[in-house]
Amino acid sequence: MHASNMRMPVRLRSYQSRMDLATKECTIWEAARATTASLSEFLPIKIGPMGVSYVSAGLGFSNPAKEAFDEAVRVWHLSDIGCLVSIGTGITPPARLETGLDSTSLLTMLNLSNLSRLPELLHTFFRAATDCERTHEELSRDACSLGLNYFRFNVETGLENIARYEVSGIEILRTATDDYLQRSETANLLSLCALHVTAGPVDDSQTEDDVPSTLPKQSYGIPVNKVSKTRNTVQSESFPNTLTNRINAYSLFDTRDIDATTEDSNASQDADDWFRLLEDRVTGKNKVMDRRRKDNDKKVKVAILDSGIDASHPQFSKYPMDGGMSRFRGFGDHNCRDWTGSSATHDRVGHGTHAAALVLKVAPKAELYIAKIFDSKDGDANTPHHVAEGQQAIRHAIETWHVNIISMSFGFPRRDDEIRNAVGEAHARGVIMFAAASNYGALEGKRTAFPANIVGQVIKISSTDGLGSKSRFNPEPASNDDNFSVVGEAVESAWPRHFNLGEEQRKSGTSIATPIAAGIAALVLEYAEQRPQTIVNRHNLWHYDGMRVIFAKMASSKDGFDFIRPWELLDNEWRNKDISNRITYELIGVGF
Repeated sequence: MHASNMRMPVRLRSYQSRMDLATKECTIWEAARATTASLSEFLPIKIGPMGVSYVSAGLGFSNPAKEAFDEAVRVWHLSDIGCLVSIGTGITPPARLETGLDSTSLLTMLNLSNLSRLPELLHTFFRAATDCERTHEELSRDACSLGLNYFRFNVETGLENIARYEVSGIEILRTATDDYLQRSETANLLSLCALHVTAGPVDDSQTEDDVPSTLPKQSYGIPVNKVSKTRNTVQSESFPNTLTNRINAYSLFDTRDIDATTEDSNASQDADDWFRLLEDRVTGKNKVMDRRRKDNDKKVKVAILDSGIDASHPQFSKYPMDGGMSRFRGFGDHNCRDWTGSSATHDRVGHGTHAAALVLKVAPKAELYIAKIFDSKDGDANTPHHVAEGQQAIRHAIETWHVNIISMSFGFPRRDDEIRNAVGEAHARGVIMFAAASNYGALEGKRTAFPANIVGQVIKISSTDGLGSKSRFNPEPASNDDNFSVVGEAVESAWPRHFNLGEEQRKSGTSIATPIAAGIAALVLEYAEQRPQTIVNRHNLWHYDGMRVIFAKMASSKDGFDFIRPWELLDNEWRNKDISNRITYELIGVGF
């Protein structure tokens, strides 16, 4: 900062920033020397032809992480920032004044006749002004709400008494740092950080409009400008007109061109085997989910944004609420609501009924909430408004229904700002969101549909057969995001009876896999809340980061996708204590 104006820090650059053309030209050594010019150790340094004096910005800006983030956004598009890594210099005890010290006693200490404790007071004020943890806490909160992957590494003990520039303390510093790095929680956090750093922020197959911005334009007062990029994309003009129209529609992924997979009789058998194994090892009578289950356990609330529901379908009578009441008590705002203008949540498509029954097939104790946003297989220009504008589906789900999980089996070819903002609000409140990847495979240039492509806030779900082999209609696995997949081929579930096609139908698609994934998440949350509650920091499960690491634990890699098998974690052969310990271990480093 300027020696003559210590209110704000100054950024010394060896390059010109297009967002701040007033570059302070200097050499790297001069910039480094300016950062050491603290008032108590080194004199100010004069830089530039005018000989302007600079001192360290340590008073008030000892932790430059927020300044670094601000500069990164000014230089690059925010979507190009994979994560922010902050490295501290050791945690020191918080600065505190003596208990009971008031303004009168402070004035007494400053009286010229009583200066014996003045150095103590000045030292306390100096420590408060140079404390780095306040910035860390502020940035940590901002990162959670903005969707920024933020990591902080800081030695917690052993460096409290080492003064700045104390050469004799190097050995103590080395020992304390080695001890910190050898801790299991640090190693896990380092591995997670490395995963984010090496993954990169943007899938090269996405266009600029598809790249989600995780920072509202008004945050920090930083304007976020678009950066033009050259990418190899598949142009829709190369497809037949019928296919182009289908891809560009506001689409509920309804499996209309995918049912050919069910012609293979093995596909149906494999899907049934997946559910049979789930029941035999996880959800069946006296299995792991049933061993501690009580009627008054905390219920996991799941919202399904789809085409409504046939609430009178006998499939749902298998899963009564406590006391035997129907899970769907009419069509009031308390659990079902229509946003399409059709005046009823009755399912005219079938997809919503199929999806709702799948959630309960996986997690029979989940509490469902139905948001009807489609009244036909294809949406229209108003569909995004049904999803997010004002107090529409997503906001109603989080503010009125207070759901824990949202399942979205639809996708749009382009980002919608209203949906993006609503998703950000839901994420900030800890709601876990699942979205279908897409059903058009490489035809869309490998692209994941929106909102499944909102990296860091929405769990994207692709499809497999019952044995874990990838479905031919999946988009290509992304390099900058998780690639979780769940059985989604030839899956049998409830179908509205007014179609006269029978009470159940087999369907395929990433939109079929998505409610199954939501059901698996509901199982994990239900298990965590069963008593006795032995999972340390179980509250971290109730948001994206926690569920993401648990899904990774349940997954096995195949064909570039991570195939979810719930029994890899919630296995009846394990004792509840062992399962809880494994979940606790996986949650180390979550919530940073």
